[in-house]
Amino acid sequence: MTLWKVHHGIMKADAEADYDCVLNYCKENGLPTLIPKKQTCKGFEDTTACMISNIPDAENVLKLHRGVSFYRSIYKEIK
Repeated sequence: MTLWKVHHGIMKADAEADYDCVLNYCKENGLPTLIPKKQTCKGFEDTTACMISNIPDAENVLKLHRGVSFYRSIYKEIK
């Protein structure tokens, strides 16, 4: 396995873990949830960013691999 594949595998795993964390939080608190259109790193990141936009105090309640500010910056780009 090449270093490139390992790197992207880790990125996707982190993005998917962050997505699962935010998805569970949204379900527990009655917030809207989304499903990624594509099961790729970018798909998970974009979907997570959209769901985080509905959580006003996300910095205090979520512990994410990439951090809430990373997803907030993505949301500004896709919005």
